[in-house]
Amino acid sequence: MAIRRADRTRLARLAGPRLREAHDAVEDRAKLRNKLCFFRRVALLLAVAEVEPESTCIARRLHEAEAALAAIPDTPELAKADEAYLACLDTRSIDDWQTPRYRPPPRVEEPVKSAI
Repeated sequence: MAIRRADRTRLARLAGPRLREAHDAVEDRAKLRNKLCFFRRVALLLAVAEVEPESTCIARRLHEAEAALAAIPDTPELAKADEAYLACLDTRSIDDWQTPRYRPPPRVEEPVKSAI
């Protein structure tokens, strides 16, 4: 038995918040990892420049990001969801750039003197 279009629309509307919630959670974890990586790099650059990272706001933010990431349990389901999300963001898997694109033939323009 086929599902009527109105029922399918209603079901999609009901499932939308759950799907967005799961997607947002994966996105938040990825952003948290990016923040952590960024703060570690900045702390490293500060250390190279001989500036004490603890004297800046970076150390506090780094510790906050580490604590927030440590609060999230590492389960295989979350790892799979994160991997799938990051795979969608990775555009290197798209071989679109390898296909030859149409390029119009170069236009041969006549010199201005001959047109005058």
